[in-house]
Amino acid sequence: QLPSVRALNEQRIVADVELGVRYSNSRVRWFSITAAPIPVKGHGVVTAHVEVTERKRMDELDRQRRTELAHVSRLNMMGEMAATLAHELGQPLSGTLNYLHGCQLRLASAEYDPELFHSAISQAIRHAEQAAAIVKHMRQFVRRTGSESVPTDLNAVIEEMIGLLDFERRQHRVAMQLSLCRDLPVLRSDPLEIKGVIDAFAQSQ
Repeated sequence: QLPSVRALNEQRIVADVELGVRYSNSRVRWFSITAAPIPVKGHGVVTAHVEVTERKRMDELDRQRRTELAHVSRLNMMGEMAATLAHELGQPLSGTLNYLHGCQLRLASAEYDPELFHSAISQAIRHAEQAAAIVKHMRQFVRRTGSESVPTDLNAVIEEMIGLLDFERRQHRVAMQLSLCRDLPVLRSDPLEIKGVIDAFAQSQ
């Protein structure tokens, strides 16, 4: 509690500082403490405290409930996105198979342009990586039960989510034009929660 000690040494009041006290039986009790220095220097401090253990417990229960609800919401959202995911996975996997079958036929004929062969392999790898990224994203989306704040490129998050919703956009013949600010700094946020907001907004339109 160094900031509080420093404030008292400077003859300033410290209000509503929460302090946890662990007892010998491992029980922790929480107190909200207000302290004021006695105006005559060197004569000590007057303190008052209110126990807030029950409030802290209720706050923690509320946080756990909100975390569980967020998890259930993500599961429901995943169900709504099933058709879109099937389509999005189908495209890169079909592309991968087409390029690999083409390479197989060229090898069987023993007549092929090495440059075109290399290009086809590169395209197959790109499509396979795209499918793997979609699967990885959904695993993270479903398994996460808490919020995680990480450095985030907001434009990249928006573009990725728009890509996942592209099938529904085309199915409903919706035209979309992005106007993103390219000078945004990297921010700390939870990308999955941002994607959830984007999807919820899209579903409501």
